[in-house]
Amino acid sequence: MDLRSRQLSERQLATTQKLIFDGLLGYQPFIFHDNLETGVGYEFEYDAEGAGLAYWPSCPQEQLDKSPELRRLIIDPKIAEDFRNANRRLRITYTRFMEMIVEKLGSLKGLSVADVGCNTGYFAQMAAQRGAAKVRAYDAVNYSPSFQLLNEILGTKVEFVHSAYEQKTATLPGAEPADLVISVAVLCHMSEPLRHLALLGSLAKKALFVWTLAVPSQPEEKLVRYRAANRYYVDAQFPHSFDLVEMSAPLLEFSLRSMGFKELHPVIWREGGITRKVDETFCGFLAIR
Repeated sequence: MDLRSRQLSERQLATTQKLIFDGLLGYQPFIFHDNLETGVGYEFEYDAEGAGLAYWPSCPQEQLDKSPELRRLIIDPKIAEDFRNANRRLRITYTRFMEMIVEKLGSLKGLSVADVGCNTGYFAQMAAQRGAAKVRAYDAVNYSPSFQLLNEILGTKVEFVHSAYEQKTATLPGAEPADLVISVAVLCHMSEPLRHLALLGSLAKKALFVWTLAVPSQPEEKLVRYRAANRYYVDAQFPHSFDLVEMSAPLLEFSLRSMGFKELHPVIWREGGITRKVDETFCGFLAIR
C-alpha cells in the first residue's frame, strides 16, 4: 500500500519510525515516504529470511548500534532496488487478492470482515477502504499503535483486537462471526492447521479467503508436512510447537467443501505479482457458502 499521496506529517513519519524501532511495522508492504518502506517481499522472493524488512537509508547509525534487532530489520543498501521491486510485486499480489474477493462477492459494502492473524492489518485496511461496514482484525501481538496510525492516515475505523489463538482449545478469545473472514499466511504457523481452519470456517458467515504454504502433491493427495518447530513458539511444548507447516491444495479444497462452502475460487498466479517460484509454494482459495 503506497501511502505517499497521503503526505504524512512530520509527527506521523516520526511515529512510523518509532513503530519500526519497536518491531510493530515491517512485515507488510507499505510505502510511507520515498525513503521509508517496509515489507517481506524480498525475503519471500529470495528465500532470504533475516535480510531485512525496512528500507530506511537515513536511519540514525546510533540507533542501529544500540539495537541488534533493529539492525536485523533495516536492509543493506546494496539490495535496495531488489527489495523495493519485490515489495511492489507483493503489493500487486495482495491487491489482486482483494480485487478477486470484491469481484466474486459483488461488493464489500454493508459486510462485516474479520482479518485473523492480521499483523498490521493490510487486508483489514483494504476491506475498510472498499466499503466494508465493520472490520475487526485479530493478532497475538499488540499492534494497537500501528492500527491507530494507519486509521489516522487512511481515515478508516478498523478495530484491532489483541487476542492470541489458543492452539490447545482451538479458540480465539473475543472473536466474532463475520460475513468475510481473511487468513493470509497464518495456517502455516499452526501446529494443527485443520483445527484452526475449522475455527475460521465457523466464523465465516458468507465467505472465507485463505492463502497458505503448500506442500507439493498429486491430485487428490491430502497432505500435511511439518517443516520446523520452536522457531517462533520458542517455549511451546509438543505437539503445539510446530510453526512451519504446509498443507496440500487438495486437502485445503476438501476441508473447505467439508465445512459447507459450495463455491471455491482458487488463487491463480498472474504476471506482475510475486514471482511464480514463490507463488508455487503457496495455495489459496476464496470459498463462498
